[in-house]
Amino acid sequence: MVEAKRLKTTGISTRHYFMQSFTTTVFEKELISLAGTEEYIVRGGLHLFPRLPKAFAGIQQIGVIGWSSQGSAQAQNLRESLAGTSINVKVGLRENSPSITAAEEAGFTKSNTKSELATPFIW
Repeated sequence: MVEAKRLKTTGISTRHYFMQSFTTTVFEKELISLAGTEEYIVRGGLHLFPRLPKAFAGIQQIGVIGWSSQGSAQAQNLRESLAGTSINVKVGLRENSPSITAAEEAGFTKSNTKSELATPFIW
């Protein structure tokens, strides 16, 4: 769950910042300050991978829309990190996307499922 909290700072002009907070029972969260703004983070690391199935408890499928540099990295990372669980990772691409070949080469296969949003094909 993510909550936005409004913070006020004083000075010559009043500026508003939004601090995102979330709850987690799986990971330790840490409050950090970046450029005068406080934010909560979870520090990553390979030692946390065994906790991923618990973090995704109740999730049956994760969809990654697009195959640009971020989409391909996120889809493959999730698929590898969640290997051995019952969670499916699918990639949404448009019917004639030039990225279809790259997704297939990375091991994603086409299914007959279509999404309601922008009618991408789900791989």
